[in-house]
Amino acid sequence: MVGRNDPCPCGSGKKYKKCHGKNASGDITTVIDSEISRLQGVFAQNYYQNFNYKLQARYQEWHEALQHAPHLPEGYLDIAVMDTTMYVDEPTEWKQFVESVVADDANREQVKNVFKQWAEPKLVLAEVTGNDDKVLNLKDVKTGETYAMPVSDSSKSAKWVFGIIFKDSRIAENGVSVSQSTLFIPEGLSMVTDIIKAKLENGTTDALELFKAFVEILENEVAEDETAPVEAKDVTATDAAIEEEDGDADAGEPVEAEEIVETEAVVAEEQTFEQEIAALVAGYLKEFNLEATDFVKAVDVYLAEATIKAKKAGAVAAGAILAGQTAGVIPEGGLTKVKDVAEHFDVSSSSLSKYRKEIAEYLAK
Repeated sequence: MVGRNDPCPCGSGKKYKKCHGKNASGDITTVIDSEISRLQGVFAQNYYQNFNYKLQARYQEWHEALQHAPHLPEGYLDIAVMDTTMYVDEPTEWKQFVESVVADDANREQVKNVFKQWAEPKLVLAEVTGNDDKVLNLKDVKTGETYAMPVSDSSKSAKWVFGIIFKDSRIAENGVSVSQSTLFIPEGLSMVTDIIKAKLENGTTDALELFKAFVEILENEVAEDETAPVEAKDVTATDAAIEEEDGDADAGEPVEAEEIVETEAVVAEEQTFEQEIAALVAGYLKEFNLEATDFVKAVDVYLAEATIKAKKAGAVAAGAILAGQTAGVIPEGGLTKVKDVAEHFDVSSSSLSKYRKEIAEYLAK
């Protein structure tokens, strides 16, 4: 036990009672947690500095493979790349660091015990089998093992947990702590977990191949009202709409009287779905005063050649706008965030992702 007037073990230079001791309720639990977090930070910082060249190549690979995944939180990939590299795919440095922590006599036994348990982290998909105010009960879909992890605001609505776990008996006998990149997946995205489960059962261990499930669902017909954003442990999920409201998208600014006549004539002739998409794209460009003649021509050709199965013209139009921005054929000045473009066309972020990918690939040809 640390005396109230002793220097705080965290190294701040303050007395224990004025530092971690004021929240420790007579024990050093807070100090232990702080020391564990500090050591994790030291490892991550050193790893980034020493292996940044390796991480950069991996960042590029992951972004190319997963940039169109509709359900991953904004900014998530960078965190997932580092976590999966350090702890799962190339864990040699982590294991060496754990050994150094355990061998260092300056570290407390409580700290050493935690790191001993954390020596073998693993990437798992687990189903939520129950929860209470403090603990989430999980079952590993591959091994059948059961785990108990602390409940958080992000995990309360989860049906599945996908991420890196560390054994942690501080929580329970079968307790686990999870990495920052852990995802909490709602029941509406069971198609994703089905793909991950199948990969695991087939012996897939590479993290990227498992995460590709979030893109592979785009190859299937997923009802838009069944999708929901995924929550990450410490990453705020994007504000992608969970439900898509009924109704057509607003084509932009009100048209002039002469244009109304022309539009009404088209309606009278039963405007085609492709014409509706083109009109929405044109309306967006006009609203934001963007000149993109080549882009409009390319979209027209795409609409003529492609087989569109979208439920809403706005989903295709929104995907086209985002693809055009990525390709650099739409000048700056409009909306840039996926969420904002989706809202402009009155669709969900998930519904436009398929067409964003298809049109981006078309524009790249």
